[in-house]
This record gives sequence, structure tokens and C-alpha cells, in this order.
Amino acid sequence: MEGWLDVSGWLLSVLAVLGNGFIIAFIAAIPRLHFPPNWFVFSLAVADLGVGMVAFPGGYVCVSYKRICNQSIYMAAYWFLVHSSVANLCILTWDRYTAILHPLRYNTSIILRRPGRIILLAWLIPLLISLYLVLGMFAANSDTVLKVLRLTGVSGFDILCSTLFVYAVVRILAVIRAQSLQNSAMESLRKQLQTSLKRASLKTAASRRPGRRKHSSAPFIIAIVVFFLACHLVKNYLILKIMFVSDVSDNAALVVTVLLVANSAANPLVYAFLKRDIKRELKRLIYCTMRRGNTMQLDAVLYWFLVHSSVANLITWDRYAAILHPLRYNTSITLRHPGRIILLAWLIPLLISLYLVLGMFAATSDTGLKVLRLTGVSGFDILCSTLSVYAVVRILAVIRAQSLQNYAMESLRKQLQNSPKQALLKTAASRRPGRRKHSSAPFIIALVVFFLACSVVKTI
Repeated sequence: MEGWLDVSGWLLSVLAVLGNGFIIAFIAAIPRLHFPPNWFVFSLAVADLGVGMVAFPGGYVCVSYKRICNQSIYMAAYWFLVHSSVANLCILTWDRYTAILHPLRYNTSIILRRPGRIILLAWLIPLLISLYLVLGMFAANSDTVLKVLRLTGVSGFDILCSTLFVYAVVRILAVIRAQSLQNSAMESLRKQLQTSLKRASLKTAASRRPGRRKHSSAPFIIAIVVFFLACHLVKNYLILKIMFVSDVSDNAALVVTVLLVANSAANPLVYAFLKRDIKRELKRLIYCTMRRGNTMQLDAVLYWFLVHSSVANLITWDRYAAILHPLRYNTSITLRHPGRIILLAWLIPLLISLYLVLGMFAATSDTGLKVLRLTGVSGFDILCSTLSVYAVVRILAVIRAQSLQNYAMESLRKQLQNSPKQALLKTAASRRPGRRKHSSAPFIIALVVFFLACSVVKTI
């Protein structure tokens, strides 16, 4: 069970980071999406990106490497990002609720006139709750106080927001139902006019009103809220069970984290398929990429994705750890979780490629393209080259020290061989002919030196 939860947690974390990172870059790169409702989506995507980066990976680090993890800081960041996601979803729901139920007052509402202040409020409230939780954890001296703290700072906030969500969704569904009945009545009236009256003008006027949908944003916000309620109701049930029931599975806390990450990973899919303006711009982006004029750009992005995937392969890190820290190598993450390291080596180039794609479509000048290529291509190569040079220098220093040690051991062995009174020591020393311990060093040095030579020529 725990193995499947680990796999699900890492997979959902990757999807949350990639999906929300794409939404952030997509909204920022396209000026047509720069209006208040999409800034609320942008802020929610930032919070969900933080949840994907901190919730499950941070918990894994704290469990596996307790010495380098401060549990209080992790919990503060964890609940700050989770509550920020909830608060941003609240303002997004508030915005759509006002637009659908009070369309005449929407253009003069504070949501549309002061979106920056509303977004700031959606981040300040979770910050205050996180400070309340952290200070309470340090000040609490009993389990009862800790339970009250978690109940008020975690479940209380979620229950309040969930109640508001249910109310908003019920009101929106009621409006949709009323609108549907009105459209049905209008359609029936149109058919009666067409059959009873033979006037072309009335027929034409009625045919122009085929009962169109006015509230296209309703399915979008309802889908987000329903999925949020499904995840957070189960989460709060497990949290309350952890606090008040003694016989709880050890995987309960892990299930809570996986549910939170799942909620953050699902939101970008809802944006892409149900929010009309983002869906329209995505279609336009896909259509533009299929045009002949952009084929070369896509080929270049695919080219750099594969090149950067080759550069990001972490074999140098593995050999560096094996040569410089042999005692810690068997317990290192490169040996215990190679699949995750390989996944990371492919995800980083994928993110850079997405950055290049969006930048190429958003850039309006040659200077912008130059900055894009400098940061997305040369910058990555320079960083990797610096790390590779550092690794090779350290490996060469270790090889040099090992060579001097072997030379000293060989000299001592010869002295022992020339001494007739040290037969036992002679036999023991002859068994240690100064063997080479670091046979993988020339292999990695050759790879890195050839990579550096090619990268330098390419950058120039």
C-alpha cells in the first residue's frame, strides 16, 4: 500500500508542477489573458505549484533525511501553501459567483476593480494561519492543546471554506436551472410562433435567439469546487480520525498529502478543458504550432529538449558521490532511488523546453528571442559546465592523493621486501600491490572533458 502511495504521490507532484507551471507561463505570456478573472486563476496556479513542490517531496525529505529537515518549518510551509490554494479558490469562486448571480453589479464590484488587493488578502490569511500554527506548536505543552490547534487552524478553515463553496455551487446551480427553464420556455414560444404565425419577420427575429448559454463559466467553477470538496472532505475526515482515534493506519497522513496534491494536479486540466478563454488560446497555440511557419521553432525546441536531456543526465553526480564519498554512497539517493533521479533528469529539460516554446510565441522582438536563448540554452549549459568542472577537479584531486598514497605504500612494500627480518610483514605487504580503487574516474573524466570541449565551441 505504501509503495503505491509513494508512486502516486510522486506522479501527482510531477503533474502538479508541470501543469500549474505551464498555466502560469501561459497566462503570463499571452496578453489577451491579462484580465482579473485570469489573475485569480494565475494566483491559484502559483499556490498549487507550491503544493506540488513542497507537500509530498518535502515530506519525503523530512522522513528520509531527518537531520536536514526542520519539521516545524516544513509544516508551516505545508499548511501555508495548502491554505493559500484554498483561499485562492475562494476568491475565484467569489468572482464567478458574483459574475453569474449579479451580472449588473459585477463591473463595479471590488473583485473587478481591485483584483490585486483581493489576491493579497488570499495570501495573507493563510500566512497568519500558518504563523498561528507554528507559534502554537512551540507554545503547546499538551496533546489536548495541539488537537485544538489543528482543529481550529486546519479543519476549521477547510470546513468554513467548504460551507461557502457548497452555498455558492447550490446558488449557481439554481441560476443555471432557472436559465435552462427560461430557455426551454423561449424555445417553445419560438416554435409556437413559427407554426401559428406565418410572418417571416417574426420567424427571423425568433430564430436569432436559439436559447444560447449565458453562464459558460459555471461548469468550470463547479468542476473545480466539486473536486476540491471530494478531496478535502476525505482529508478532513482522516485528520479528525488521526487526532481523536488511536488505532489509525500509519498511511493515513500519507493519504492526506496525496489527496491534497491530487487536487492541485487536477486544477490545470479543468482550466484547459472548461475555461473558455484559456481553452481558446490553447487551441490557437496548437493551431499555430501546426502551421508551416512554426515548424522550425518546434524542431528547435525538440532539439534542445533532447540535448538538455543528455546534459542533465546525472551520471557525473553518481560517479562523484561514489569516488569522493564511498562510505555514504550505498545509502545515497542515487543508489536507492535511481528512477526518481532519472525522472528529474528528464523533467528539467522538459520545463526548459516549455519555457522556450512559450517564450518564442510571446516574444515580440529579436532582443526578447536573444534573451530567451541565452537563458534557456546557454545559461543551462554554463551552469552544467561549471558543476562538471568542479566535479572533475575534485575527482582529479582525489586521484592525485590516491596516487601519492599508492606510491608511498609501494615504497614501504619494497623496503619490507629488502629487510630479511620482516618475512611476515613482507608477505602481508605483498598482498597489497597498490591497486587502483577508482577505475570509474577515467571514464567520467573523458565524458566530461569531451562534453566541455563541445559545449565551449557551441557556446562561442
